Amino acid sequence: MAAVGAQAATELTMYYPVAVGGPLTKVVDGIVADFMQENPDIKVNAIYAGNYNDARIKALAALNSGEPAQLSVMFSIDIYELIEQDAIVAFDDIVSSA
Repeated sequence: MAAVGAQAATELTMYYPVAVGGPLTKVVDGIVADFMQENPDIKVNAIYAGNYNDARIKALAALNSGEPAQLSVMFSIDIYELIEQDAIVAFDDIVSSA
């Protein structure tokens, strides 16, 4: 029997690039760890995906596989490709329907 008030954890996948590699991955890991400590019901799987193009390719491949990442750090220009694939909707659409 489940404990009363217990919440199921939310698990998120985030792809992120590091253009030059190295210590920046530790910074991202630290930010994610701090976020999860403040939000214990949310687990973030931060995945270093290579450079920006690698992260874009990985995010699109995950989308096309039917198991998209919930978060991905990408170039702003990549939004047009995501819109064309109906992968994202305008934030205004979500807010106005709430």
